[in-house]
Amino acid sequence: MGRRVFLCCDGLLFPSETLLVNAPPRTLDWLGVKGQLRTIHETAPQILVEAVLIGGAACLAYRALLDATEDPDFRSPIFSPAEEVILLSKDIDFANLDASVADLVKSVPIGRLQFGVPLGSDDFRDGSRPLQLSYEDGLVFSISIADPLDLYREKDAAAVKLGRPQDRLHRAILAEFVKWELASLAAQAESDPIRLADYGKLRSRCRDYAPELFQDPSLLRRLAANSGLPTGFGKV
Repeated sequence: MGRRVFLCCDGLLFPSETLLVNAPPRTLDWLGVKGQLRTIHETAPQILVEAVLIGGAACLAYRALLDATEDPDFRSPIFSPAEEVILLSKDIDFANLDASVADLVKSVPIGRLQFGVPLGSDDFRDGSRPLQLSYEDGLVFSISIADPLDLYREKDAAAVKLGRPQDRLHRAILAEFVKWELASLAAQAESDPIRLADYGKLRSRCRDYAPELFQDPSLLRRLAANSGLPTGFGKV
């Protein structure tokens, strides 16, 4: 493989397909992404110590998590075969990744974000959460993944500013996941003070950054069903 050269587009650094010999096609579904993350873990685990998974790979992770919930109201959108191809990733994008280690794994195409559209690398780092990955042979390890609402905000802005089709599809997945998380936290908040605090924070952030999510009748119904919440917490 040739030397990876990073180009910058609105702050996103990604390998140039014209300058990278045998540049990877858009073929990675979530299982493919997990395989690449395993390669990074086994070859250069220091990359995963501070780096935060973002971009399309992170969106595919949230799609898998949402599918696993089997929630009756909030499900992954159904895409056409052509859209499913657009959803595939060609690289693994990270925030908070030092340039000196970005090229340690020659077999994995890695992208490095310096600043995004509304959010920067520090924003993704500060809002990140752990994601545990498990494999059929028993291997288990954790990485950091960007907060789903932060990703939604980034994809929403990118869909307008950059006009890339994948951003629109990613945004649709993240919208469903954030609504599921909001409804799930609300259901747990009546009996769990920690979940109540988490729900209040997420609800407030959604009202500030993604008020359009509250236009979903299913979300409104699920929030209204939690009558045991403190006054105002079941309302938007």
